[in-house]
Amino acid sequence: MKTKTRQFKSSIFILIAVIGLSFTATNSNLYQFKISSIDGQEISLSDYKGKIIILVNVASNSPQSSQFESLQKLYSTYKDKGVEVIGFPSNSYKNELENDKAIRSFCRSKYHITFPLSTMVEVKGKKQHPIFSYLADKSQNGAMNAPVNMDFQKYIINQEGQLVAAFDTNQDVLAGDFISKIDALLK
Repeated sequence: MKTKTRQFKSSIFILIAVIGLSFTATNSNLYQFKISSIDGQEISLSDYKGKIIILVNVASNSPQSSQFESLQKLYSTYKDKGVEVIGFPSNSYKNELENDKAIRSFCRSKYHITFPLSTMVEVKGKKQHPIFSYLADKSQNGAMNAPVNMDFQKYIINQEGQLVAAFDTNQDVLAGDFISKIDALLK
């Protein structure tokens, strides 16, 4: 009888531990972060509470840089519906211009970007920006392991600040599963 009681108590302890970990992970959200914009202003992601946020690591000289056009079109179409796009210029894959001023000029003159851009950040490695550490690691974001594999990887954050989807570099934001996910979150 003592063995069964011990096993029962042990099972209860494990269940409480699992519930506790699950509770912590599901309460994790993106609103804890602040970023520096490419224009020199601090942006608190908590300012976007109640909105869908699309985070994208971007690079001006990337073979995928034409995706800036789709990102801007998505932003223009969905901004008034509660969708925000934030681009994070990164030279992690050696495809970004040399500094924030050059990046800002390129994005605004060539693609007429109006969505916010951060200062240049690292999206992988030892100097990885904390937002991308959070997005890449299920133990931090509570949803999935989604490491950055290349330029223009996209992350969708729901209206509660939680990671709900990650899409690779080849996914067009105006097509397929991506736009379906946005539309479903807006319902």
